[in-house]
Amino acid sequence: ILAAAKSNELRLKKDRLANQKLFSEKMVELVKLVCREQSKAGLLPPGINYEGADTTLLGSLDSLMEVQLTPEFFEDLLKIPEFQEVLQDLDILSEEQQDLFDTLDVDGGGTIDLEELVQGVAKLRGDARRSDIVSVSL
Repeated sequence: ILAAAKSNELRLKKDRLANQKLFSEKMVELVKLVCREQSKAGLLPPGINYEGADTTLLGSLDSLMEVQLTPEFFEDLLKIPEFQEVLQDLDILSEEQQDLFDTLDVDGGGTIDLEELVQGVAKLRGDARRSDIVSVSL
């Protein structure tokens, strides 16, 4: 029974990781959440209009890419249960979330933009592969 449960759990995880629609929906939710909180803090760059409760974002993609997250702002995001849940839905375990900013700040610039956030989360989904371990070792 234990082996069957484990097998079923692995199959469900594999299906979830392969579900591009779910991934896209959760990433949109994550970006909207970041923009909502930036709007509350008065940090949204010009050209982006956050429309409140319906979470409609208006603005160009270029403007969205100007959104910058500092370590402090990211720490504040991690205190929001909704943000934590979206990360968990994207297979970022809660114990990995505390170090997530440093992991995503690949250029070491001290901030991450939305592109780094989206690409980084996409790469972190699922179990570590041999190529991931080799690249970390180098």
